[in-house]
Parts: sequence; C-alpha cells; structure tokens
Amino acid sequence: MTSGAHQLSDTEIGKDANVLIMELNKGLQSANLGDQCKAIAQFPNLLEKYPFPVVVNSVSLKIAQVFCDGCRSHLEKLTVCDDIVRKLMPFTASNDPVTRALTLRLFGTLSQSSREHIGVHHAVLKQIESHYGVESDAAIWSSHQLAPLSCLSTECEVKLKLLRLGRYMHHDVQIAEQMRECLVNMLSVYNTSEFVTNILDTLTSLASSASIHTCHQLNLLIDSLYKDDRTSVRLNALQNLGLLAYRAPHHWEKSHLTKLCSHYISVDKSPVEREKILHVFYCLACSEQAVDILQTCSENSESTVVFCIKNALLTFPATRLTVKAIQLACKLALLTANPGSSNASVQHSLAAGTTEESTFPSGLLVCLMAAHFTVGPTKQENVDGSTNGHLPWFLAPEGISLAA
Repeated sequence: MTSGAHQLSDTEIGKDANVLIMELNKGLQSANLGDQCKAIAQFPNLLEKYPFPVVVNSVSLKIAQVFCDGCRSHLEKLTVCDDIVRKLMPFTASNDPVTRALTLRLFGTLSQSSREHIGVHHAVLKQIESHYGVESDAAIWSSHQLAPLSCLSTECEVKLKLLRLGRYMHHDVQIAEQMRECLVNMLSVYNTSEFVTNILDTLTSLASSASIHTCHQLNLLIDSLYKDDRTSVRLNALQNLGLLAYRAPHHWEKSHLTKLCSHYISVDKSPVEREKILHVFYCLACSEQAVDILQTCSENSESTVVFCIKNALLTFPATRLTVKAIQLACKLALLTANPGSSNASVQHSLAAGTTEESTFPSGLLVCLMAAHFTVGPTKQENVDGSTNGHLPWFLAPEGISLAA
C-alpha cells in the first residue's frame, strides 16, 4: 500500500507540474504583456514547489527562449563581444560534437557582434565538413547568419598596401605573368594618382626581377609619359625608367631612346621632367648599352640625345638641368674620345669601326660649353628690385639654382 501510494503521489505531482507548465506556456504565448510578466513571475514558485530536474530544465529553456525572442535586437549593443568570443573559442576544439555545435549556433546568434572575428569564420568553415550531422547543421545555420553581414569588398587603403606585395611574385614565371596581368588591369579600374604610381612602382620592381617583362614595362612607362596629363604620374614613370636603365640597360632599344627624346623636346614639359630624362640617358651611358646612346647621336633629327643636350645648355642656363646636361655631355665625349674606355661594348664597337658615324663630335662639346657660358640667363628680378640678367649664371651671386 505504501509503495502504491508513493507512486500515486509522484504521478499526481508530475501531472500537477505538467499542468502548471502548460499554464505558464499559455501565459508566455499570450499577446498581452501583463500575462507574459505574470507567467515569468511564477517561475520561482514553480521551481520551489517542483524541484525536479525535468522541471528545472524545462523552465530554464523557456526563460532562455523568452529572452532570446524579446532581447535579440539588444545583442548588437554588447560591448564585451571580444571577451565572449575569446571565452567561447576553446569550446570549438571540444571532443563533444554537441558542444561544438552549440558553440557554433551561439556564434550565429551573436553574428551582429562576431562578424568581424576571423576566428569565428574559420571555426564555421572548418565544421561545415564535419562527419557529425548536428555539428554540420549548426555550422551551415551559422553560415546563413554570418553571410548577409559579411562584405566581399576591401577598403582602398588596404588594397593600396597589399598591391605592393606583387613585387615579390617573381619566383615563378606563371605567377609573375598572372601578377603583372592583374596589376595592369588595375590601372584602368583604379585611376587615381596614388594607385597608378604605386602600381607602376610594383610593376617596375617586378620587371627588374623577372626580366621577361622588362620590355613590356618600358613600353608601359613610356606610354604613361605620353598619355597621362598628371605631373606626378609622369615623374613617377621617369623615376621607374631610371631604375630600369640602371638595373636592366640591356633591354633598352633605340625606339625607347627616340621616344624619350621626343618627349623631352615637348614644349609643355617642365625642367624637372627634362632633368629626369637626362638622368635616364646618363644611366644608360654608364652601362653596356652606351653604344646605343652613341648611335642615336648621328641621326639627323631633333629626337636625339645631342639635341636634348643642346636644348638644355642653351635654354636652361641656371638650373639643375644644366648640371645634368654637362654631366651627360662629358660622359659621351669621354666614351667616344677615349679608346681605352673600360666599357667593353664601346671598345668592341670602336675596334670594329661601327661607331664612326655615330661618334660624338669632338668639338661639339666645346662649342656647346662656349655658347652656354656666353648666354646669360633670363632677366630675373631680385628681392631688392635689381636684376642680374646681364651676368652669366656662373658669375651671378646666387650661383646655380637648386630648384628646377
């Protein structure tokens, strides 16, 4: 009798608990906010009266569901999301697949706050291929929560910093080809001065290491001189041409020199650009390609190195361009007048007689220097109102101007 009465008592208690839970569910599902609050307020009494594991678990889940439904929008206001993610990440390496699945679902619930954490994305992607269905489903569900919030675009500043890594992609021919194609395509997409100059720098560095693209890079840089109206881009292109003249002079052709000479004599080009062009010529004159420089001297046209030197000495008598022109003229005169030149290519050409027609005339430098020293600079007004236009630049009190 006692055992039967005890079983009856447990059964009645279970029925009473189920009835009370159903009433609480009804109150929670009510559209009236007062009924919902009343149902929540009865939870402590229910737990005190029926402290059974089944009841405690059921009540706890319902409280969590109520919080989840009513406060989900407030999860975006969390300011300790970093701490939450850091404390939850170890559970993604748990031996229990259910634990890992629950952790992934929690990351999905906190997607508004955890979307920027790379560790969360890696954890979700890693568990999508899990052999456990519960874990794979949780990862897929979290992916659906994170995907609408993830952005595929990258900020321009980040792209600008990353594209410079392309200069190291020269260890494999195929990779170098793909990298160059990608950077060239970016020139038309990102046409700002900062992007163009950085892309040209990266392409030049890549071409100097992977010599299969050096000629293409020379053509690209020279085209930039003619087609781009921005001074900063043209100066950057000339700087890169100087780098290629120093590192890869054997890839230069006469057509490249002719185009540079044509660019030099353009009336709208600044002295700074002309100075950089003469610097490119000087770098080539100091290399094994000095013969090609000499050969351009004999051509009967204005697109020659000699004409550029004449123009610099007779037109810009008091700038740094003068120094560059004299430096280049002296170098060419030494190469053609000294049979014992250390340049092996020049020695071979002189011995074979191939430079007879292209020799820099021995008296031309003297004539240019004499004309230069007798031509006074353009009259300029000093601070005190006086002018020194009657004096040649080497007698002027201010000397050579350091500004182009």
